[in-house]
Amino acid sequence: GVKIYNNRIADLLTSTAAVTIRGFYQFSAAFTGSPVMFYNNFIALGKDLTSNPTIYGIDVNTSATGTPTQIYYNSVYISGTASAGANNSMAFRRSVADLLIDVRDNSFYNTRTNTAGTGTHWAIGLSSSAVGTINNNNYYADGVGGVLGTTTNAAAGNQTTLAGWK
Repeated sequence: GVKIYNNRIADLLTSTAAVTIRGFYQFSAAFTGSPVMFYNNFIALGKDLTSNPTIYGIDVNTSATGTPTQIYYNSVYISGTASAGANNSMAFRRSVADLLIDVRDNSFYNTRTNTAGTGTHWAIGLSSSAVGTINNNNYYADGVGGVLGTTTNAAAGNQTTLAGWK
């Protein structure tokens, strides 16, 4: 299977708000084989951005059938300020419901804050509560617009406490 490990991804910049910045993006249809493994990586995004784009540290958009994705021991840090617009950020984002994903022992840290923007800044976002294994992760979201997590990838699924997240 594919193994992506020991990388440092940081300081990706753009001059327009109409884009999405992703530190790691996995997009695939159903396929079979060994697991896709993403481990021991460091991602830091958002610090010097002035254009207020949407930001996802790790974004997994794979089929709900086929090969599992394993995401272990990564550190993701989203920072900076959103001075306009409604663009959101997530340290970790799962785009589709998937029982094959395995997310363990990561740190998802989002301190992006709104100064005049209205976006939401989550530590973790899932498209639904139907998900494989998510265990032993550290979550932190702080700042204006900061929320622990969402189970709908939108404000309707906001979970503000660990008890609500479980």
